[in-house]
Amino acid sequence: MTIFGQLSLILLATMAVFSVYSPVLAIVGVDFTLTVDDLYQNSYGWNHNGFGTNEIAPTKNLTKEIIVTNGGAPMRYGLKAQIMGGSEAFCNGLQVTIFQNGSVKMEGNLPDFDLSLPSNQFYLDTGGIDTWKFVTGIKHADENLPDLRSKSCEFNFVFNGYQDRNFDEVFPDGGFSDTEIDANVIVSGVSLINSAPQLSFPLSGPYAGDGINPNSGDTETRFSVRVVYQDADDDTPIVRYCVQGTSDDGFSRKFCSGISGDSRLDYAIGQEMLIDSSFGLSKTGKYEYFFDATDGVQYVRLPEQGGLPLQISNELPNQPPILSRLEQWDGSTSIIEGWIMRSPRAISFSADVNDPNGDQIQLQVELRRFEESFTGTDDGGILTSDLIPSGLGTIRVTRASLSDGKYHWRARAIDSNGNKSEWREFGVAENVDFEIRTKIPVIIIPGIMGTRLDRASDGENVWPNGSEMLFPGDEYLDDLKLTELGQEIVQISPADILREEQISIVDSETFEITVYTSFIYRPLIESFLARGYIENVDLFVAPYDWRLDVQDNINLERDGGFDDKIQSAIANSPTGKIDIVAHSMGGILANEYFKHRGMEFVNKLVLIGVPKLGAPKAFQTLNFGDNDGFGFSVFGLGFNILNEKKIKEISQNMKSAYELLPSRRYLNLNSIFQLGYVGFFGGGTSKWLNYDETKQIMINEGRNEFMLNNADVLHQFSDETWPDSPNIYQIIGCLNTDTVGAYRFYDDGKIKIDTTRGDGTVPLVSAVNAPILNIPEGGSNYFVTSSEVDHMGLVKDIGILNTLHSILNNEVNPTGYVSTSPSACFSQLQSATRLQFSTHSPVELHIYDALGSHTGPDDNGGVEIGIPNSNYERIKGNSFAFVPPDGEYRVVIDALSEGDFNLEIKSYNSNSVISTATYLNVGLAGNETVGELFYTDTDEPLPLLMDNNGNGAADNVVMPTAILSPEESADIEPPAITMTEIPDTVSVFSPITLNFSATDDLSGVAFLSATFDGTSIENGDKIRLCTVGEHVLRVETTDRNGNPRISEQIFEARYPFELHGQRGSNGAAHLPPICPQEN
Repeated sequence: MTIFGQLSLILLATMAVFSVYSPVLAIVGVDFTLTVDDLYQNSYGWNHNGFGTNEIAPTKNLTKEIIVTNGGAPMRYGLKAQIMGGSEAFCNGLQVTIFQNGSVKMEGNLPDFDLSLPSNQFYLDTGGIDTWKFVTGIKHADENLPDLRSKSCEFNFVFNGYQDRNFDEVFPDGGFSDTEIDANVIVSGVSLINSAPQLSFPLSGPYAGDGINPNSGDTETRFSVRVVYQDADDDTPIVRYCVQGTSDDGFSRKFCSGISGDSRLDYAIGQEMLIDSSFGLSKTGKYEYFFDATDGVQYVRLPEQGGLPLQISNELPNQPPILSRLEQWDGSTSIIEGWIMRSPRAISFSADVNDPNGDQIQLQVELRRFEESFTGTDDGGILTSDLIPSGLGTIRVTRASLSDGKYHWRARAIDSNGNKSEWREFGVAENVDFEIRTKIPVIIIPGIMGTRLDRASDGENVWPNGSEMLFPGDEYLDDLKLTELGQEIVQISPADILREEQISIVDSETFEITVYTSFIYRPLIESFLARGYIENVDLFVAPYDWRLDVQDNINLERDGGFDDKIQSAIANSPTGKIDIVAHSMGGILANEYFKHRGMEFVNKLVLIGVPKLGAPKAFQTLNFGDNDGFGFSVFGLGFNILNEKKIKEISQNMKSAYELLPSRRYLNLNSIFQLGYVGFFGGGTSKWLNYDETKQIMINEGRNEFMLNNADVLHQFSDETWPDSPNIYQIIGCLNTDTVGAYRFYDDGKIKIDTTRGDGTVPLVSAVNAPILNIPEGGSNYFVTSSEVDHMGLVKDIGILNTLHSILNNEVNPTGYVSTSPSACFSQLQSATRLQFSTHSPVELHIYDALGSHTGPDDNGGVEIGIPNSNYERIKGNSFAFVPPDGEYRVVIDALSEGDFNLEIKSYNSNSVISTATYLNVGLAGNETVGELFYTDTDEPLPLLMDNNGNGAADNVVMPTAILSPEESADIEPPAITMTEIPDTVSVFSPITLNFSATDDLSGVAFLSATFDGTSIENGDKIRLCTVGEHVLRVETTDRNGNPRISEQIFEARYPFELHGQRGSNGAAHLPPICPQEN
């Protein structure tokens, strides 16, 4: 038995037998069983099981009848409702009216129904019958009700009967008893709040605008009416039309006629209803008509007031013109449906037109882009011919200067009296009538992180998901993780190129949420749209899964993949060639694709900021995490919200991240400036690592060896095989001072970064793939010399976008900061172009400009980039802030623990450091210590104010340790340390003189200190070793440019006889009683 019961259901229950008079009563089979027989129906006459199989709504009641009988002996019984499950709110919202034998016994909420107490019970004689009826509905259609849509209520009607021996005497401890349970389920409808229905006229056809056809006639005319009924609740309507008016002889008339709707129709989406096949009026005159409808609850009228005119006259009506034989023309050639025009020519539209009454006629054509619907509105899409005499046959109208795209059209004829034929669409409705393709299609290939990635299982956005970025942790990015072989764990689908992203930021003090919009590739796309390109016609984008290997992304067998995007663009080209605009890693992807498909289909290739040989920022991402560079920032939004640790975690098995590491060729071409991009200047050594040493260091640190080798192979096959052709152009940033060129690692965890020429992410040498001092003049390279344009700015800056379109249109006209001369990348300007503030220690670095804008760490573990044209880097305990040089800044140092820190301020001209101010070994009393410096462009030394206890008052003032010249600022080598040479093993009690010193030939030594076994010592101190075991001499020094060096000697002190194998006569060592003191 289902939960809804059966049509004729007799519920049987187990009978418990208790003997009162004689136990033989049970033997003779006397039936004391209460029998409950369900009779199911409802107020609409549906034949179904109980309450449950049809929905209930505010306008509907469900009715159920139950017959209670007993053929054995007199019984008393009670009944009540028992809620079993479902929605509590819906159960509470059900109202029940209960009838016994036609009399109301109770009205109220279903859960309150209880007629089981002795005072409420009912008597049933032998052979008696009680008929119960339950009418259930919803209280009312009140908008204040909770949302009860699509809810259910599961409940039982419980009947408890027991033997009544003396009619009014109850024996609860004896006699026969029985319990019957009737189970029910009621389901609510989709909407329990009634929505008013709507009436409107059809949008097209003979009934458009007035609902009647024809709109005038004589006493022989039969009129038909049509109206659109719509109801969000899908309630079945009664719809009428009404006609009223006065005939010419003074006779008044009014009548209405209508139909009930068909319950099978879906009125929620709007159903066009033919109200009546026809009606007529027997007397001439002026009448009006209107429509009305009801859903059983609410009434609507169309129009709301009055009526629409209907003229009845026996004079011969003027007939509308007749339209036939529609054609479209390319010049003098009739063209078929779906014709593609490859050159910008005028197109004509014609039809044969005549008028039954001989009136003058004209042709009207509505021309729309295929993605636009016909409206009949003259908003520039309507073409109308002149009036000409009827009988001349074909009329033609022409439209010139159509932009590329797909079009469809329709036509009608109009006579001089304003009578119109029906609109008639050319060809097959909903087909493309003709297409104009004159532009060379362009396809845009974004860089790494420049494609939206969705979870394939449910379409949920994973990257970038600006709403999730609001919260700390970034666990939602775990779906992006890959296996150690670079394979997916969670299946991800590339969605669209990343055009823009909205991110909500919560103010930590007011908790107000501000929504920011970051424009990423939208400026690039809109620059094409503004020039008449149409997406998916002559403008295409090629999203791809940027986590994967470039070989995986260009897989020619993958449906819907990168190759399909390219082929779609080619298929839309009038010449079979396309233009490609590739940004960042998109250029590497394109280069690999050309190896498989060739370049015959390429008209022009424009590479923008492409790291052909990789970039050091990828090293930072893989080893330390990075929220900037190759897309890990919120591109120029002002908030680098992503957590560096999470970025490091998800990048570990991303082949693409390894493929962006500097290649062997990068190191070879850049060797004139640096022998590597990773340098170790600690432990007594100073060394730039070569390619293999850098790779081995990364393997030792736990990076993916398989992917390091894979990237090495890719670059060895690709770096020297980039295509060279006159139709390849490059837009290259070269004077953004924030471009990281190398990382220098020093003792005590200090890290420094060297900048190089580039676009803020991609070094110049990688973009040009050539020795940068030997780049030929002229050619197809366009160098961006603005220090304010970064890697993403190359596809957003209006001047650069204008240059891009000039290239595509053969109108080369570089802007003031775009040059075809590589020498522009090496020019020295009159003043500083960039400031860099850096700290090295357990502190947080914050920069505020004169307007209070902030660049530095935020409260969620991310970074705020509030100062215009600023940047920020964090590598372990080292922070770097880059800001424009011509401002006043407040520099704030927040201590994280006790210790000391260095502050360095560097001023750049182009890519060269022209001055440095250092504040070295500044003490921190604890995590409440705050330092503050007010920076202005002055030659005077700037004081650093130290507040040791965070009370807002300076406790001491620290002046710069050094102000360095350009030559001194170029010092990267830490001081050289010399110290006393102590053997690995010495005799205890032996005296030692501790000599140590440091020299620095460039910037000079700033600090020198030493400890012996943790105790500070001075140069030349003499000591006597008093204890056996290990001893440590540690010397620390820092030059005036903040480069530190630490050197240690570790040796062991033993007893003299242990050194020479001497023992006492009894075998014991000779131990002196005291340690002699040195005078």
